[in-house]
Amino acid sequence: MFALLNISSMGMISPKIGELEDLRWADVEEAVAAGKLNRDRILGIKVRVSRPLAADHDVAALERAIEAAEALDSFVMIHVGNTRTPMENLVSMLRPGDVVTHAYHGNDHGILDDSGRILPGIVEAQNRGVVFDIGHGACSFSFDVAEKALSQGFMPSNISSDLHVHNIEGPVHNQLETLSKFLHLGMSLDEVIRLSTSATAEIIGDSGSLGTLKPGAEGDAVVARLADGKFAFTDSKGVSVEGARRLGHVATIKAGRVYRQYLG
Repeated sequence: MFALLNISSMGMISPKIGELEDLRWADVEEAVAAGKLNRDRILGIKVRVSRPLAADHDVAALERAIEAAEALDSFVMIHVGNTRTPMENLVSMLRPGDVVTHAYHGNDHGILDDSGRILPGIVEAQNRGVVFDIGHGACSFSFDVAEKALSQGFMPSNISSDLHVHNIEGPVHNQLETLSKFLHLGMSLDEVIRLSTSATAEIIGDSGSLGTLKPGAEGDAVVARLADGKFAFTDSKGVSVEGARRLGHVATIKAGRVYRQYLG
């Protein structure tokens, strides 16, 4: 397992207290020290800049996260949606290789303007190497935003589930369900698989041994079955659509060992 280190040293201790309401929690020195002690596990720095979490400190918190990441020679991931600062302004601060997660969130300050067009600053950021990740989650994926983005050629750089205890029973369920939603949106099977395997490995700087089946790589794979039929998919806004294809799990191979689905 790998991790991104929260720039807030208090972490996510309560849904009632934003971890960056008090900017003193964004302690660069402590974050760098923790990162250096755990370089085998910590890939970069995470900062959640939504207003309920960072109050009015989103820009300052991001500046501190970038400072810590630069000291660790790593990347920053920003959690967006309902930020104080427009997303164009936040992504303009990012470097090539930094990551925006919840990119198709559908909340205030997203990737679209009021007419549904991709904002120029978002396109510019992706063109210079900023990574736009899905991070579906319980509150952070909108079919409407995804459809408009894809129709304008704005493709995700990575597809992830943001799976946790509050969305495993819906609307996320699992990674393959998330990939199936992008099949419904018109992306090819090869592309959705690439965006959750080899593309992901490249983002985290380990494309030589992960996300590939070439000789000498880690012996990891997922066996999936693509089924045809009528399948209901739901986004984080409660919008449901009917898809014609769904990926289902058959088995997982981790370091050469086979794990099959637990059926209870």
